[in-house]
Order: sequence, then structure tokens, then C-alpha cells
Amino acid sequence: RAMLTALGKSEYVDPSGKTLIAWCKEWFEVYKNHAYALTAGKYLTSIARLKRYDIANLPLKSLNQELIQKFYNNLSDEDYGEETIKVTRTLINGALDKAEELKMVNRNEARKCTIPKNIIFDMKKKIPGH
Repeated sequence: RAMLTALGKSEYVDPSGKTLIAWCKEWFEVYKNHAYALTAGKYLTSIARLKRYDIANLPLKSLNQELIQKFYNNLSDEDYGEETIKVTRTLINGALDKAEELKMVNRNEARKCTIPKNIIFDMKKKIPGH
């Protein structure tokens, strides 16, 4: 019903079946390829990292905030640093912002996702010999 209402208001967006990884690569090549070398390198590393996870192969239309947040949480659980997760979030958020602008998705589901903060840590991991 909501789709019909949106269609009547000329607001309907046919969600893209393109996968997250395919769109992130395309977004980088078309819109960010001329970034500073360091920034481009970080994006390319994030794309390579993203490829290793199931979320990469999901169509854009299947993404939701919960899936994306769980992905970020998983990266944190795997001991990726906050800066590494931040760069990955920047990649995904930027790509989905552009997808929203191009009407490939109704909205950027990554926009309100947060970077997990590792406030509590395992002392045994941090202190040698314990």
C-alpha cells in the first residue's frame, strides 16, 4: 500500500538489485577515483575487506540498518580498530548516500549506524603474561 501511495506521489523508487560490493566499487571508480592517494588507498582496502563478508553480496534493496550495524559490530568483535571501522563506514555511507541521490534506494540505511566503541576490554589480552 505504501508503495502505491509513493507511486501516486511520484516518489516511488525501484530498489536496486545491485549488490553492495558492486555498488561500492562503482561508486569509488566513478565518484572517488580522484581522491588523494591515501584516501583512495583506504577506500580500496575497505572494499577488499568488505568482499570477505556476506553483507557484500546482498542487493542494495535488501540492506537495512540492523544488518549494517551488525556488520560494524562484527568488525569490532574481530578486533578491527575504530579507525578501520570508521573508514569502512565512510565507504558504505558515501556509496549509499549516492545511491539514494540517484534513486537506486529509498534511503541510506547506513546513515544512523554507529561505530562500536570498545570501552571495556579483556585485561588478559592487553597485559602480557596474564
